[in-house]
Amino acid sequence: AYACIQAGRYLLIMFGIVVATRVPLNGAHLTLCVSIAEIILLVILVGYLFFGIRWRPVIPARSWLSTQFFFGAKSFLGGAMSELNTRVDVLMLGMFTSEIQVGVYSMAAMIAEGIGQLAVVVRNVINPIIGKSISDGEILRLGVFLRQCRTRFYFFMGSVLAVTIAAYPFFIEHFFSVEFKESHLVFVVFCSGLALAAGYLPMEMIFFQAGKPVTHTIFKVSVFSTNIILNISLIPA
Repeated sequence: AYACIQAGRYLLIMFGIVVATRVPLNGAHLTLCVSIAEIILLVILVGYLFFGIRWRPVIPARSWLSTQFFFGAKSFLGGAMSELNTRVDVLMLGMFTSEIQVGVYSMAAMIAEGIGQLAVVVRNVINPIIGKSISDGEILRLGVFLRQCRTRFYFFMGSVLAVTIAAYPFFIEHFFSVEFKESHLVFVVFCSGLALAAGYLPMEMIFFQAGKPVTHTIFKVSVFSTNIILNISLIPA
């Protein structure tokens, strides 16, 4: 159910964009596609909650409510930083360069981000294993497991990136305009970064899974801040 609903979000957004081009919808209102997709998903989720899961209302202990609240309060900023981090480069390019350059860059960024979702798939699979292993005190076994995951994912991601880099010019030539050919070099840089980080991307939430929300937030804020500093330093040059 989780996988189908997650996939459904992007399918609904794509369907909304297709409908918007037929209506046609003003470009300034294109983000309605996201809002409508989320509203439809909300209805599906509420239905699934009531009819797909056996549950009964309970009144949790006040201490448990407070534990949940403070854990969330310490970690929500990390989640926000993680989402913002994927848009920092495009926003800052808009400050320093032309719309055409932002468009060329965004094409490569969008496809690279899509490939990066493979790490999210693996992360969703191993997160419960990380949490349970830490809770059970099986740290040594967890270390062996994560090293195996890292090695295998490096190999898998490297193979995917090599094929994608080779196929990218063909994809641009047949599906987009000639202006986007310049994005191939940008895409190669993106893929190089993904290849270097690949083995560790699935473990991105390990502090959170270990019950250390403050450390998780500090980690995410550090990555976000580094991204901003490097963009300010390198984009003008």
